[in-house]
Amino acid sequence: MAGAALAVLLGAALAVRSFFDAERVAALVLEQAGQATGLQWTASGPAQVGLFPQLGVELSGLAVRAPADAPILTAVGVEFALPWRTLFEEEVTVTGADLQQPVLDLRAWSRWRASLPEQGPPGPIELPHITGGVSVTDGQIVSGDWQLVEIALDAGTLRAGRRFELELDGVLQRNDARHDFSLSVNTIPSTPAGALELGDLGLLLAPRDGGEPWLEANGRFGLRLPTPVELTLSGRLARWPPQWPGLLPASDPPQAPRFDLEYLGTPDLQGDLVFALHRGAESLRGRFALGDVAGWLTDPQATPLPPATGQLEAGRLVFDTIQLQGVRVRLDSGDDEPAGDAPQAEP
Repeated sequence: MAGAALAVLLGAALAVRSFFDAERVAALVLEQAGQATGLQWTASGPAQVGLFPQLGVELSGLAVRAPADAPILTAVGVEFALPWRTLFEEEVTVTGADLQQPVLDLRAWSRWRASLPEQGPPGPIELPHITGGVSVTDGQIVSGDWQLVEIALDAGTLRAGRRFELELDGVLQRNDARHDFSLSVNTIPSTPAGALELGDLGLLLAPRDGGEPWLEANGRFGLRLPTPVELTLSGRLARWPPQWPGLLPASDPPQAPRFDLEYLGTPDLQGDLVFALHRGAESLRGRFALGDVAGWLTDPQATPLPPATGQLEAGRLVFDTIQLQGVRVRLDSGDDEPAGDAPQAEP
C-alpha cells in the first residue's frame, strides 16, 4: 500500500515537471518584477521546478540592476513560491520567496535612486500579498564603510490589516569590529491614503546567541512618498551598555534606562534622530545623525562621547572614576559655533 502511494506521488511529480514550463514562468516572474521596480531582473542559470513544500520556480545567479550599472541585488539562488493554480492559468502570482546568499549593495541602490528623473508625486504605496513568507539564508547588506553579514531572515504572511512578524539575525561589521544581533519585529501594516504605516510596532533586540535582550520598544513607522520616513519609539534598555560613557549614573533603587526616539529622514537612513534617555531622576536629550553614530558605535578609536548635539541635565555625572554633582552639559558636534551664553558645565 505504501509502495503504491509512493508510486502515485512520484508519477504526479513527474507529470507536473513535464507539464509545468519553468522557463516561461520564470521569464514572467522576472518581467513582472522589472515592471514593478523599474530595474532589470535576470538569472544566469536555467529555471527549475520546485514542488515541496509548495509549488515554485527555482533560479540561480539572480541579478537586479539599473541599466549600465553594478547590480543592486544579487543572489546565488532564489525560489519564488507560486499558487498551485499556476498550473492551469496564464497569470503568474508570486506568494513568497526564499533567497540564498543574497547581497544588497546600498551604494548601487543610492546611485539608482539619485539618477531617477523627477516625474511629479509618486503613486500610492501598495503592499504585496505575501502569503508564503520570505526567507533569507546567509545574506549581506554592504555600504561604504560598514556591512551586515551572515543575515538570516524569516518573515511571515504580509497583508494589510493583519499581524506581521519578522525575525532577523546577523552581524554588523565595520573595520575589524563585529557585533552580532537578533531582531524581532511584529506590527500591523496598513496603507491609508496610499501611505505605508506600521502600527502597533514592537521591537526586540538581543544578542544572536539568545542572551538577555538589549532593547525592547513600541511605536509606529510611517512612509508617505516623497516625504521622509517617520519613526517614533519608546522603550527600555536592559542595562546601560558598559562601552558607553556613564552619562546616566545608576539609580537607587536600580531602574532600567528608558528612552524615547523620533526619526525624520530618508529611507536610506540619512537624517537626524531626536532622543531622550531617562534613568531615575536623570535625563539626557539631544539629536544625532544616524550615520555618524553608527560609525561611532563600531569604531574602536572613537571618542568617549557620541557625535551628538543636545543638553545633559543630571544631578550626578559619572565618567570613569570622576563624579560631578549638579551638572548641565552641552553636547556639540563641532559643526556649529556654540552660543555665547550656552553653559558648557556647571558644577
